[in-house]
Amino acid sequence: MKALKVKDGRVSFVRCNSPTPSENGVACRPVHLSISYKDIMSLKRDGAIGTEAIGKIVEVGESVEGVSVGDLVIVPSGCVEGVFAEYFLVENANESLVKVPRDTRTDELIPMCHTIPYAFSVVEGAELNFGDNVAIFSNEAEGLFASLASKHRGVAELILLSSHHTILEYAPKFGTTNVVSTLDCDIKTALSGKVIDKAIILEGDNATLREALSIVKQGGEIICCDGEIDITRELIENEKGIRIRELEITVDKDRVERAMRLLTSNRLMPGEVITHTQSGLDSIESGIELAKSKPRGYIKLVINV
Repeated sequence: MKALKVKDGRVSFVRCNSPTPSENGVACRPVHLSISYKDIMSLKRDGAIGTEAIGKIVEVGESVEGVSVGDLVIVPSGCVEGVFAEYFLVENANESLVKVPRDTRTDELIPMCHTIPYAFSVVEGAELNFGDNVAIFSNEAEGLFASLASKHRGVAELILLSSHHTILEYAPKFGTTNVVSTLDCDIKTALSGKVIDKAIILEGDNATLREALSIVKQGGEIICCDGEIDITRELIENEKGIRIRELEITVDKDRVERAMRLLTSNRLMPGEVITHTQSGLDSIESGIELAKSKPRGYIKLVINV
């Protein structure tokens, strides 16, 4: 079979043996794939890539229960890596896989692998209080669903800051009260007079952290979800006494199942953020370039395999 791998910064398909599951695992064929921010960051190191997949089970280990060959499953992003392949393995299947409900549009479920459960879990971990004024930094679909989750927690002012125009255009539909382009204006000036209790950085770097420090109130809090940010002593010891903490979220079966309950109760529509569609495994490489460049109109891609 063939699988997409990174070698010395280059992405290409390589031939390899088809996977055989252990007694606790399953082998899947990808049906729908997408490319996450995590996948883009994975291009910096060698190895297999791909963490978002709706798969069809082709082989089941003898200790696996609740799923069988032919079932469609949501694969949580924290349970697998290397789904950009003709076949991929999921170990500990009983603790990992979420079976797709019948009569569900499977192509619209791809945000349930990571985007939605991750975003809602971040807001849960940020411990937002009702009445808080909150700023969210994001260029990804996760920022939109984090806004929706924040709205449901009863925040007051909800501001999404992004350099991606399409995210800013979509944001009001997800509950934001204000949006700020980080490309077109000075953030501190744009938010002059607003008291920001907490800021959530979903993606960014140390420059993003410094921007957050400039707008959060004295004694407020910044939650950093991007491991690329180096929280140094100089940044932590700031004059305003702002608390800065890292928040690491792994999307697992429990988080996906909780997100699915929101879907079945009609509390959210995952397909809203799917703006682009491609077909075939061979389109992944062009899909990666699309996800990296983020042209106007792009939010999230689904690849129908």
